[in-house]
Amino acid sequence: MVGVRRVLATLAALGAIAVPIASARAQTGTSPSAIVLCPSPLPLGVTPSPVATAAPNPAPSSAPTPTAVPTATPVPLGALRIVPVKPQLNVGMCARLTVSGGVPPYAPASAAGNVAAVAQPDGTVLVIALRNGTDTVIVIDANGRSASVPVLVAPDAGVLPATIALRLSGGVTADFEATALTSELARRSHLQPGARAVPIAAGALSSNLSVGAPWTGTVAVALSGRDRWRDVNGTVPVTIELVAMPQLDPAQLFYSDDPEKVLGAQAGVLFRTTLSADVPTARVFAYHEFEQTARRLYVLLRSGPTSHVQILGGGAGPSFTTFTGHTLTVRYLLARSVQQSVIATLDADPVVLEVGNAGEAQQLLTGLYDLRLIDGGPVDVAVVAGFDSGDPGVVTLVDAPPTTPPDKDLHDRAGVYPLDAVAPIALSASILDPKYRLSTAIGMSVRVGGWAVPPIAGKRYLGGDYGVVRQFRITLTNATDQPGAIYLYVAPSKAGSTTTMLFDGNPPQVVLSTALCLQGAQNAPAFDTKYLLKTFTVPPTRGGAPVVVTGQFMTDGGSSYPAELGLALDPPLPLPPKTMCVSPSPTPAPLPSPSPAPGPPASP
Repeated sequence: MVGVRRVLATLAALGAIAVPIASARAQTGTSPSAIVLCPSPLPLGVTPSPVATAAPNPAPSSAPTPTAVPTATPVPLGALRIVPVKPQLNVGMCARLTVSGGVPPYAPASAAGNVAAVAQPDGTVLVIALRNGTDTVIVIDANGRSASVPVLVAPDAGVLPATIALRLSGGVTADFEATALTSELARRSHLQPGARAVPIAAGALSSNLSVGAPWTGTVAVALSGRDRWRDVNGTVPVTIELVAMPQLDPAQLFYSDDPEKVLGAQAGVLFRTTLSADVPTARVFAYHEFEQTARRLYVLLRSGPTSHVQILGGGAGPSFTTFTGHTLTVRYLLARSVQQSVIATLDADPVVLEVGNAGEAQQLLTGLYDLRLIDGGPVDVAVVAGFDSGDPGVVTLVDAPPTTPPDKDLHDRAGVYPLDAVAPIALSASILDPKYRLSTAIGMSVRVGGWAVPPIAGKRYLGGDYGVVRQFRITLTNATDQPGAIYLYVAPSKAGSTTTMLFDGNPPQVVLSTALCLQGAQNAPAFDTKYLLKTFTVPPTRGGAPVVVTGQFMTDGGSSYPAELGLALDPPLPLPPKTMCVSPSPTPAPLPSPSPAPGPPASP
């Protein structure tokens, strides 16, 4: 006993607190070997940072025998207060709870025995983490009033990287930088299953990047354990570089829409192919919904050798099909118009693109990404169905057969398709002398959404133009002496037809003018009812240069096609007030111009 006293005295002299053996045994029911030493002094309510090492997955422990908890006398809520209100600890760490509103001495107790709770002479309560799991610390004061706080004992949600280097291209904004940096933080932090990187504040980053002038700074970051792992907070030095790249126009389409609905607990690879030196550019179009809730859809990119890949695009959902499809197309075309992209380094850490958010039952998740292999490769490209819990992880799922054999929907809507022969859309119309008025003529209309593309790999032709960007050119002339109107219209073949058009600005650098959601009427007869999309006021051209309008056109995922797109000299009907398609940004904020005229790719 004299030896124990000497050890405790030595520890106290070194600035450590030893939990009294009797107290530890009384609070946890454990042997003296469960005594935990904690650094001292501890700031009130502050938990010391753990050693930054890879956190193992906590193994479920057998439930200990609950410690007898004194019966508390009910008192009005809030009479006794404890801070911090939700301590999170690693095994071996401790936290000091401050108690207010009560009368000491305090009697603390642990409900589950995963922590020890020990009253201190200064009126605080020391909580020592003994084993992984959740617990509740109950504190009762001298008058029988009580309060409690939940405690989580778990490994860290991840390990913050020493530094982060982010390389971007095109017209970027602080919001885009923040989103890209959050994704890179998640990738480099080796997150535990289900843990998430907390979105980084855009205000902490540069809002005016330029090629050749990297931005450096220290950024506050956080990893959320989502009540399963200990949250991690800190700062990381960050470098963000803007790189000039050529226009990214993919040569092939990687199309994943089979099964359209992922049933039950099916998980694993839904679609897989390769990006290589032979096929260095491609567009990934992923379109799936889940029968169950709390599911995730991913696009995973990985390579054996270190590779660099340019990634442009994003995801949308979960929501009903017409809204999600239109939302994705607007986002994608806006990003494509200024080549807003990330240049990712594929090394030991694969790139995992989360398509939209955690899924809701019977709702759509869809993603559209343009990829360019800059060097290295080949790159494995996989569309993966997973779980919001993150367990099993995406890499585990991509390396294993599906948990349930995929139940295909017999549509065979998956494959690889060429994009190098996509036909542009050309429309033209003229305002002539009234006695020679032509309401319709060759070239004034075209059918869209029905262009069939033969597969490079797959069982069926690509229909509906899904995943296809088509350039359009509208030529307008006016032979009269007065300005006149020419109308752009859509005549859908089915209800719920949505399409997005992005008009180029003037000068011809890509500037957003407007985005239209082409919404058909309910029960619209096939191609018979024309609905107004846009009115062009055409000044007299009199044989001079015509008015030319250009832009990009896409059919939206979730739409019903085909449809007729055309020009008319007589006003079409206005779009029905009740639409199934709601623009995610009716008046989008102006986007930055692309980087200066791009040259060859910079060396990664």
